[in-house]
Amino acid sequence: MSSITVVLLACGILALFLWRVWFVTQSPNSRIRLQARRKQWRFEEDRAGLWYKIEGIRAGLRWSAEWNARESPPFFELAIPDQRKFDGWCFISRRERQGKESMKLLAAMFTEKAQPNWLPDWLHARVQLTGIPDFDDEYVLSSSRPLVQDEFPSVLVSQLRALPAAIIQNLLVIRGQGRLRLRIDQPERIDPIEMADELASFAQQALANWKI
Repeated sequence: MSSITVVLLACGILALFLWRVWFVTQSPNSRIRLQARRKQWRFEEDRAGLWYKIEGIRAGLRWSAEWNARESPPFFELAIPDQRKFDGWCFISRRERQGKESMKLLAAMFTEKAQPNWLPDWLHARVQLTGIPDFDDEYVLSSSRPLVQDEFPSVLVSQLRALPAAIIQNLLVIRGQGRLRLRIDQPERIDPIEMADELASFAQQALANWKI
């Protein structure tokens, strides 16, 4: 091997090493990646830094969370398997959020972008009263099928109130097709690692108390 070849090979290795160092420490989501690794969560992202996914385990259930800034507005969504598989779709949102969000998502249906499979069901779901004043005054529960009062856990009210205000303000709870999803629009001001921890804990507790 000639000396020139050795020099070129060494330069190539050095360039690869420097690129790797830059990618790990300077890419848009570097801090999140490092924090996820400390928690032993799996992390992946796109090259543009507009999307990432983290995965972890809570109480034996594997959850996954996705941040997506390719969409407008950006969203953060955590999903956890629902072993009892709710028959139909069920949604919970803050009362002041419901109307504005419905109109925004309805308008989005007429664009060429792919929409979540639960969107039509949410827009046509019927509002259900739980008979729990503290809940019905603050939140909207809607479902694609009629619910009986025993199906809704009253303890969920205190669990929702225990969430940080920045999370609950734009939170949409989605249950259906074997998963519980927790979706937050415009989550830029919330720390994603803290958000994933809070939502995974909430999801695990909610499924433990939610009767079918």
